Amino acid sequence: MQYIITSIIALISGAIGSLLAPWINWKLEVRKQERNAKINLINDLRIYLENNEPKNEQFLNSTDYIKIRPFLSLKFVNELEDMGAHTININTIRSFYKEKFLTELEIIEEDWEISIAKQNKKHRGYKVSSKKQISIEIEEM
Repeated sequence: MQYIITSIIALISGAIGSLLAPWINWKLEVRKQERNAKINLINDLRIYLENNEPKNEQFLNSTDYIKIRPFLSLKFVNELEDMGAHTININTIRSFYKEKFLTELEIIEEDWEISIAKQNKKHRGYKVSSKKQISIEIEEM
């Protein structure tokens, strides 16, 4: 009798394990793919920002921007998408919008726990060197 109960428990445990193992493996694989997609998105945006300005219609209509937009701060999205106003920093290497976008990407990376947050690094500090900042409103005729 003791052997029968033990074998029934072993059979039930084996059945449950064989049903749960593929599901757990699938969930892990989905999370891995989501993480890799996030890393690729951040890397693609950084590559774009190396040579291009984020405040242009082509970029604002790109799939990468549309994917990252919900994670950017509302204030920055409004500034970036306002095509009437432009901010110019005098004597800077990097534009205001590039600097701000890169800072936002770092915050997103930390929230997503990829790359920088995992390595316990602090923000790179994409600060522009100029103290002078000019906002220009351009009206189209």
